[in-house]
Formats: sequence, structure tokens, C-alpha cells
Amino acid sequence: MNFFRRLGLALVVGYIFFFYSERMFWSFLRSDDSIFFQILGWLTYTVFAYMTLAIIAYFRVRSIWPLFLAGTAFGWITEGIYAMTFFGNGGIPLPFTIVWTAIAWHALITILIGWYYLYISMANRSYLHTLAFSAGLGLFWGVWAVAWIFETPPLVATSTAFIAHALIATLILTIAFWIVPKLRPELFRPSKYEYGALLAIAVLFTAFVTIPSVLFAAPILLLAFTLLYALLRRNRAKTPPETNILSVFSTHVTVGKCACLFAMPLTAIVVYIGLNSAGLVFPSNIATLYVTSAIGSVVFLISIYKTLKR
Repeated sequence: MNFFRRLGLALVVGYIFFFYSERMFWSFLRSDDSIFFQILGWLTYTVFAYMTLAIIAYFRVRSIWPLFLAGTAFGWITEGIYAMTFFGNGGIPLPFTIVWTAIAWHALITILIGWYYLYISMANRSYLHTLAFSAGLGLFWGVWAVAWIFETPPLVATSTAFIAHALIATLILTIAFWIVPKLRPELFRPSKYEYGALLAIAVLFTAFVTIPSVLFAAPILLLAFTLLYALLRRNRAKTPPETNILSVFSTHVTVGKCACLFAMPLTAIVVYIGLNSAGLVFPSNIATLYVTSAIGSVVFLISIYKTLKR
């Protein structure tokens, strides 16, 4: 696989990560969300995706447990190095923000459920399974989205705006999933120069942006990455250098299976508009925060145990 194919894969996977971590998380476009900044966000997630794919390739990630650790690295890169919500955000203090949203959303929802398990459903399961899986994600999306009304000031999308955003964002997601196997992800092997460039981006951003912004809290993030490095290095030492989990994404996905993904936005639209129309809005964000944080923490601890047990 040459560099441009690897870059293409990072662009495609970057949008998949961007979809769950930004478009589903924020649920709908705000009045100041320009197309330019959406493209810039996608390109930023392309860098994060390149880093995540490189971690998977280098540390020989072949099962869901080290995959979750790689997903945690993705979450801590996104929320620790870049966004810095790792150190406290929106009234949620450290150390709870170590888990929310890096582990609870990015690792659990974006990487494990939205990327890995959804692709397995599309590639290896029945149409009914993929439809049900997509509808389940759509139900989660719609219920999560109504909680934005409790922000200050309240955020509510019109029916037209929510429908347009959900359908367009999912259309691009569908295209991205369809393209993934055509880029031969099982052959993704960055060169030493690519590894060096990715590491340099992370180190330089941390040194010149993150550390000056968070000051004395920075060692917590460094310790977190040290833990991940030690665990993933152990996984690499215990795993033969053959295929990794990216081979899962080399299985061809039919156009019909890709079309099943539209059960997600359609369900989200019905749920979001229905709940708002009936006045049945409730702070679903609180329940989501606690439930996903609990599940994410348990999966993270199991991943540590499984890796050390090897």
C-alpha cells in the first residue's frame, strides 16, 4: 500500500470518526456551523484517524480489547491533547473527564460500536441485523439530541434542519463505509517517516499548545499515555506480526447493506421530532453520561486485564 492509499484510508476513516464524535454528538448544525469548519473538522479527524490506524498497525491490535485501548488513545488525543476537555469541561471536573468523553464516547461509541461492530454487521450479518443495529444507533441519536434544549441558551433544531443534517451526514457516512474495503485496510503499514511525522505532530502540539494551556495538570495526561503505551507494547510483544484487526474492514460491503444505514437517521428523525412535538423532552444527556461512562470504564478495565493476562 502506497502513501496516497494510506492517506485516502485515513480520510475515509476520519469521516467515520468525525460523524460519531462530532455530527452525532452535536446532533444537528448550529447557526454558526459553516461548511468550511465542517470540512476543517473532518480533516482534523483525518489526522486523528491516521494516528489511530498507525497505533493499530504498530501495536498489532487483533482483538477488541487492545482495539479499545487504541480507541482510548484516540479519545485522549482528541480530548486531551487537542480539545483539552480531558482536564475538566462544562462543570464536569477531573478526574471524571478522563472517562467522559474520551472513553465513554470516542472509544466506546465511535470506535467499538460505530466503526468496528457496525462494519461487522454490514459485512457478515443479515440485512435484518444491520437494519436493527442502525435503528438502535438512530434511537440513541434521537434520544440524546433532545437534551440540547437544556443548554443555556436552549438549542433546538427545526424539523427541516434536523432531517437535512441527519440524512446528508449519514449519506457521506454510507459512502465512506462503502469505500473502506476498496482501499485495502489490511495492508495499512505506515513508513517510519509517517510514524515520525505523526509523533512529531502530537509532541509539538502538546508542548506548544496543550501544556501552556493546562500547566500543572499536564502530567496526568502524560501518565495516561504512558499506561496505554506500556499496555499496547505488551500486546505487540505477545502478538505475531501477521494481520491485525484492520483485516476485518477488507470484507466487501454491498450497496444494499450500505443502504441499511439509513435506518439510523430515519429513526433519529422520528424520535427527535416526535419527542419535541409531544413535549416529552428530558435530560437524556445525564443518563447517557453516567451509563456510557460506567460501561466504558468497565470495558477499559477488562481491556487492561486481558492485555496483562496475555
